[in-house]
Amino acid sequence: MSGGRRDDPIFEEPPLGREDPPPQPDIPFATIADRRRFQAWGQYRTLLPPMILDPTMLEEWGYWDEIDSLLGDSLWRRILFVQERASLPLTMEFLCSVQFTHYGQAVQEGAVIGSESRMRFTILGMEHSITVAELGWRMGLYTPAYTQTEEFRALPTRLPEAFDIDEFWHRHSTDTRSFLRMHPHSNKWRATHWYILSFVLSCGFFGRPNNTNRLSKKDILFFWSLIHRIPVNMAVLMARFFRSQGKTVRRTIQAGPFITTLVRSFYPDLDIPGLVHLQDSIRVLRSSSFTNMRIKKKRNTQELPGIEQPTQQSSSSRPSGHEGSSEPFSYMPSAADWRAMMDGMRSLQTSVSEMRVA
Repeated sequence: MSGGRRDDPIFEEPPLGREDPPPQPDIPFATIADRRRFQAWGQYRTLLPPMILDPTMLEEWGYWDEIDSLLGDSLWRRILFVQERASLPLTMEFLCSVQFTHYGQAVQEGAVIGSESRMRFTILGMEHSITVAELGWRMGLYTPAYTQTEEFRALPTRLPEAFDIDEFWHRHSTDTRSFLRMHPHSNKWRATHWYILSFVLSCGFFGRPNNTNRLSKKDILFFWSLIHRIPVNMAVLMARFFRSQGKTVRRTIQAGPFITTLVRSFYPDLDIPGLVHLQDSIRVLRSSSFTNMRIKKKRNTQELPGIEQPTQQSSSSRPSGHEGSSEPFSYMPSAADWRAMMDGMRSLQTSVSEMRVA
């Protein structure tokens, strides 16, 4: 561990400095602004695979049943078991081009984004504009019909106004200090499986791989929604995730597999250029992380006092994981790799243009 990150169980982000500038890929940006965004920001970013759960390993350590019960049939399960490959050129094109508006006004804060907000972005140089509600069904989270209902629009995207975050924190952690007046740490959760889930989300959907022991209101929303069985609007949370990834000051990007899912919803039959192997696109939680987090195999299954259990249990869902490297994989292609990927992108761009004309 280095660089003053001693509060984190794993510091995974590569250093920002590099002696040689990265190659300049010919990504088919639709506007000069998008290309400038890439030159100023995107070319210095790399893919870091989001972490997913491994039921087999968790069962061996004695934590799977608790995690499975807590997740239930929620859409959080899909986030924590994403199975998709990532493409660096498409990820960069999307993140450098995506813009959000809310009732015609540019979004300045992620919290403003709602299901009626719009996203503008390009795929292979082709511009697309969709609502966040449409993003929900394109990501496979909801049906198109459901996103048109009042029930969908009423799904929460933040904690209730009357919610007492300190009361929740004190009940479920060993820390007696105020949640909002400190930097709360995930290793303070009373339940080890909560600590595990916060860590995995930090290395993926919450986008803080170099602050894995820190908590935010997103963690509280996650656990609040699960223990009370209150569905949240995952389309809105996904849109906010994309926006934050496109503005991150960190070098690494975790959104690659999720962006590929969106691209496939528009062009399901296209051979996407620059796809990284699955084992390098997502990263399975390994026992080595537990060692770094000082988590021990469970011997006593009795719950600690004060841990609120979900109101119902769900049947076990065990997506098959892959055997990834125990070391984090950060992908930055060589100049030759970029040229090959860009040749593929130009060919696909021609195919997409012909499909639209037809």
